Amino acid sequence: DKWSQVQSYVRDDPSGEDLTLLVRLVDEYGTATILEAIEGTHSEDDADLVVATAHKVKGRQWPNVRIASDFREPQDGSDLSAEEWRLLYVAVTRAELLLDVASCAVLHELATEPADTEEDDNLEQLSIDA
Repeated sequence: DKWSQVQSYVRDDPSGEDLTLLVRLVDEYGTATILEAIEGTHSEDDADLVVATAHKVKGRQWPNVRIASDFREPQDGSDLSAEEWRLLYVAVTRAELLLDVASCAVLHELATEPADTEEDDNLEQLSIDA
C-alpha cells in the first residue's frame, strides 16, 4: 500500500525527514480529523494575529509587525552571516506602520545604540525620512 511506502520512506531515507511531522500527525489522528481541523480554520483576513516565519513572509505586508526573539544572536563578538542579515531585512520590511524589534536582541541593540559615524548618521536619517 502506498501509505506504508511513505512511512518507510520517512523512517528509512534521510531525504524523507521533512515529512516526519506530517506522517506522525496522519498516523496519530487520521486524515478525517486533519481535514476537519483544516476546514475549521479561519482565513488570514479574519485573523486577529498572524504568526509566520521570515522565510514565508516575502512579498507580504501588515500594518504592525513584531520581530520575535528567535533570530540567532551573535556570540563572542561575531556578526550575523550575510544570509541572516538578508532574512532580517525581509522580516523588518514587512511592517507598513509599526515595527516592534524589542524582542529581537540584534535589532533592538541596533535601534537603541547611538550612531557613531557620519555614515551611520546618514543611514539613520534615511530610515527616518523613508
